[in-house]
Amino acid sequence: LFSREKKIFRNYVKKYIDIVNPKIIITGNDNLSWFYELKNYFPQIKFIVVQNGFRNHLFFKSINKKKSLKADFIFTFSKSLSKFYKKKIKSNVIPIGSLRNNFYPKKKVKKRKSVLFVSSGYPQLHENIIEFHGKIQVNTQKYFYNDIKLFKLVYKFCRKNNLNLELVTKKINDSNEYSFYKKLINSDKFIFHNRNKGRNEIYRISDEVIVTVTTSSTFGFENLARGNKTAIFNNKGQCTKGVMNMFW
Repeated sequence: LFSREKKIFRNYVKKYIDIVNPKIIITGNDNLSWFYELKNYFPQIKFIVVQNGFRNHLFFKSINKKKSLKADFIFTFSKSLSKFYKKKIKSNVIPIGSLRNNFYPKKKVKKRKSVLFVSSGYPQLHENIIEFHGKIQVNTQKYFYNDIKLFKLVYKFCRKNNLNLELVTKKINDSNEYSFYKKLINSDKFIFHNRNKGRNEIYRISDEVIVTVTTSSTFGFENLARGNKTAIFNNKGQCTKGVMNMFW
């Protein structure tokens, strides 16, 4: 308030760091591009960044290399993605996979005859447009069209092959997500897992089913890393002009 700096979050963070004077700063917001500028103001502090989700080509294009971006360590999902961080940010870049995934060792359990569908969300009435980096805009109905089609097909597949269908939500504490998928198949004959029981329940559940189906969820990659059978339907690349092409 008294610094005469612009009232923006970035300046608040700088002032907070200045007052607290920590030895190490860690963030899971690897996509917060201005975070990499902070090292220039506090060279004595160690800055550690952990990748926490899927990053598309637009994200890396949006990073301005001219701004002298730095970090001490960036921990990434893979060697291939590490190359993109290295091109734009001066840092030690180390691939470790998904940090959250690494916290939950795979347990040997008897698989139940179920297919797990990982929801990428659903078209909400108050949200007509989904925007990516302020450049690409997609109609919500169009964005989820292939997910809706896929869920219906997976349901038919399960019925035909005498398998249970399980679904884990994207949202936390959103009962409408269950209602939406229930209406799609006009049935409640699927096992519903709400993430309000814990974001990390999905790791346990995926270890217990025979196959997991995903579309644009980072969890598809995490489940592969766990050695679990995984089907990734990369179905949002076209409608987002390649932004949500999971294998770009």
